[in-house]
Amino acid sequence: MFYDIAYFDVDKGLTKLLGYKKIYCIGKDVSLNEDSNYIIADAHMLHKFKLSNVIGVRASKVDKALFQKIKESDKPIIIDTSNLLSGGDFIKEYNGAKNILRNAIRMGLSVSLASFAKDEAHLISALQMLEIAKFLGAGEERAKEMLGNSYDIEKKE
Repeated sequence: MFYDIAYFDVDKGLTKLLGYKKIYCIGKDVSLNEDSNYIIADAHMLHKFKLSNVIGVRASKVDKALFQKIKESDKPIIIDTSNLLSGGDFIKEYNGAKNILRNAIRMGLSVSLASFAKDEAHLISALQMLEIAKFLGAGEERAKEMLGNSYDIEKKE
């Protein structure tokens, strides 16, 4: 089963149609950089939160010291794919995401991908997300593992 994260509440029918078990809603299911039970922290904000409440860390660059801290806390790194699809500097975003993935794998970190879609037009299907994972350098099995991460919410409930 595959999971994603979006900035809005996605209808269950659309979630299923896109091939996901659940698309978590920021502000409802998880918080982004705000103190709550299920926090997704941007890497530069991680120091603000109790690690027990952090379910994943959205990384935008490689920082080996931070990656080591994340590894010790057993939290997944979440690669935000929205920048790849936004029409900005694709080569820069691609190289950044690929570098994060490569270094995280080398360090033995758990890695996830998420669309962080702002509206329905920016949602992508689970199959498209798998192809993005493979495009970034993950093999087939690792790509499925990356999308199958439930961000620990499923385990805590």
